[in-house]
Amino acid sequence: MEPLISKDPIVEKIVNGDPGDEIIELLLDRNLPLKDEEYLESLVFVIPQKKFSERAGKKFMDIPAFVKLGYIKKKEANHNVARFILTNALHKDDSEVLIAAINNQALPVDILMMIAEQGSFQILTTLLENQIKMIAYPEIMEAIEKNSSADSFVKGKITEIRDYYLKVEETLPISKEEILEDLQDIADSSEIKEILEEVEANDLIENVTIEQKTISTLEKINKMRLPDKVKLALEGTKTERMILLRDPSKIVVKSVLSSPKISEDEVAIFLKIKSIDKEFIEKIAKSKEWTKKYSIVIGLVHNPKAPVTETMRLVRNLHQKDLTVLSRDRNTNPVIMKFAKNLLNQRQGIK
Repeated sequence: MEPLISKDPIVEKIVNGDPGDEIIELLLDRNLPLKDEEYLESLVFVIPQKKFSERAGKKFMDIPAFVKLGYIKKKEANHNVARFILTNALHKDDSEVLIAAINNQALPVDILMMIAEQGSFQILTTLLENQIKMIAYPEIMEAIEKNSSADSFVKGKITEIRDYYLKVEETLPISKEEILEDLQDIADSSEIKEILEEVEANDLIENVTIEQKTISTLEKINKMRLPDKVKLALEGTKTERMILLRDPSKIVVKSVLSSPKISEDEVAIFLKIKSIDKEFIEKIAKSKEWTKKYSIVIGLVHNPKAPVTETMRLVRNLHQKDLTVLSRDRNTNPVIMKFAKNLLNQRQGIK
């Protein structure tokens, strides 16, 4: 079963189908010590039970709209709960919830298919703006075309995406030399073992094995069409994402950061690659979600390509020892290095 946002044992009992009628009655009377989000998750799994279906459905409708909207925006949203919220939103043509679902890259393709099949004209045009998903899963566009709300404008947009992205037979190869340089940049990282997909422990003893494994993956990727690369960026392994960051196509690089599988550790390691795409760095630096992670903040402030305005804001949040290291780092942006020195002097009371 898909994981839940809630870790409350009562919710887990309800979801697993063995809470007993007494607990369900307390749930439906709103007499359990649960937050709105936990209540939402619980009700979705009670509604299918014939005995409680009608009452649970009414209670679901009573949950505030902002709770459902907040839930559908979350990367970790349970897919079964998300499907139920979306079914209700489609019935009511709740554009706010539907657009939030379209923008949540972590939701599965079948949810976008639901929207493609039943959405209004406005929702279909918004859905087509999610080009990464359209390229990776062209069946979504096929579903849109069958929707009665799809007029000539919508179908014209589909034709544009197909002509520009899907009909490309050959793509520029990713350079082997550049990938080897990237491996060298992160070779000193203790996390190098984790950025590579599952390998036998003995295989990680020598760097040559890591290089061979990476180059083998590169050769496979270089034979792919663009739509397959985009899909791989969303669904693939850590090794594949690291290689795809080097792809000449901007849409492929953008897809890597849109992957629901990408982790904090990966992003922190990617920031150590000297020649990483500048747009990739800027997107991370401007993301409230990523800049909450301290390891990513460290990677950004030391990266000379990071945008100065955002970086200066992040420097203010550094721990003393990290600020000291940054103030001496001649490989970072000179403006940031000087700013770190001045800030360090202020903290130490030095004029």
